[in-house]
Formats: sequence, C-alpha cells, structure tokens
Amino acid sequence: MFSLFRKKIEFYSLVPGLEKISPVDVASSYRPLWTKKASQAYKQHSEQIPNRRVTTILKCPGVMQLFTLGYIVYNHCDISISGDGHRLKWDYLYEPSKEWGDRIDFNYVDCHESNLLSDYMDPPIGANKTLLKLNTPWRVKAPKDIIFLELPIFYGDEKRFVSAGGVLDPLQTNQINPAFWWYANDNTLQIIKAGTPLLQYIPIKRNLYNELIVREATDKEITKEKTFSMFNRLSFLTDVKRRDTISKNILK
Repeated sequence: MFSLFRKKIEFYSLVPGLEKISPVDVASSYRPLWTKKASQAYKQHSEQIPNRRVTTILKCPGVMQLFTLGYIVYNHCDISISGDGHRLKWDYLYEPSKEWGDRIDFNYVDCHESNLLSDYMDPPIGANKTLLKLNTPWRVKAPKDIIFLELPIFYGDEKRFVSAGGVLDPLQTNQINPAFWWYANDNTLQIIKAGTPLLQYIPIKRNLYNELIVREATDKEITKEKTFSMFNRLSFLTDVKRRDTISKNILK
C-alpha cells in the first residue's frame, strides 16, 4: 500500500522491560478465541456434507483482513475496575511503572468524566457515562506522512470495554493514551489481566486522497459487478491467493 509498510515505525516503552514481556505487536499475532471454534465447526460441517458448498466467516476477507492490519497494544499490568453506569472505580493489582518513579511520572488508569463528553452526546447503549482512560507507557515514532487510526479490535473477544476510537498524529503527540467505553456496569469488580489486547492502531498516509468523485456506474463497471456476483455465488474458494487473483482479474 503505497510503500507504507516498508517505512520504519517504532514503539518504545518508558517502563524498561515491557518491550520484552508485553510488547506492542503486529495485528496478525492476535486471533480471537471464536475463530478456533469457527474453524472446528467448518471442518465438521464439511465432513458431514462433503458434496455441498459450506461457507464460513473465516474466508470473508472483509473480516479476516482486519487481523492483518497495523498493531495491537496490550494491557501491561493487572488492573481492577468496577462501574455503575455513571462512574468508574479502579485499582492496581500490580503497577510496574511505580518502580520507576524517577524516570516517569504518570497514572496508568484515569478517566474522562461525563462533563468532558457524555453530558453533550449520548454514550453508546449500555456504556458508562465516564470514559476509561489508559495512559500507557508506550510512545511511537513514525514518518511524517503517517498517522494512525485508533480503533477497537473488531470481532474481538473482549466485551467489557471497547476503544472509543480516534486518530493518533505523531506530529501532534507521540503518546498512546487511548479512551474506552466501559460496559460492565453492575458494580462487579472486573479484572483486566496483563496481556489483554486493548485496541488496534492502523497506519495510513496523511492526506491519502485529495479528490472525491461521486458518479453513476458505467456499463463496463456494471458488467464487472455481474461477473463478480456470479463468481461469489458459484464458488467460495478456500485458496485465498487464488481467490484474490481471480477477484483482481475481474475488478481491474
């Protein structure tokens, strides 16, 4: 993609050792638990009806490519959080940054109370009005033409919280301090363990597109659409490379 991934992107930690025990990693390092269940179910269904077409979400490029783009930031220490729908309470089971007070000075867990956002817009249904804020020890360096989409881990396993989303522009800040909507609002103490995937950062080029064109499809494009629709109906190929090759030939 525009030579984007041949450029160097660096994540560095203010807490020594985290780059070894809880590093930021490429998105392909994470696979939700449900994908294993889906794989087993697909294999079972294929064996039960060998002469019929069996589909699976695992072959949907629109979903599975999300697990190949960008980087995953992981929680670096155990924290406990409870919520009642309006406020959050939290504590650390162990916070490694406290051992490095002379080197860094920040509170890992923080919040954005309702007067910063939720008093002016309705939060998602079921979400706490207070946003959870994690001031991570991670910082990022990237080429000047790169910004990052700060996104939830779509189709992930975590249901208690989700990234509120945003843009990280390294020319404005290099700090990875994401905010999250919190959904476990029954005052039950929830433990977010060290190593829990938090959110995904996908790099894109700054000013990637300069012109927007909206128009009616041409006759040639309608023919491509019909051919592509027929291709999808006739075969749900298991060979991803072959499927990509055919798709490109149709759509080029």
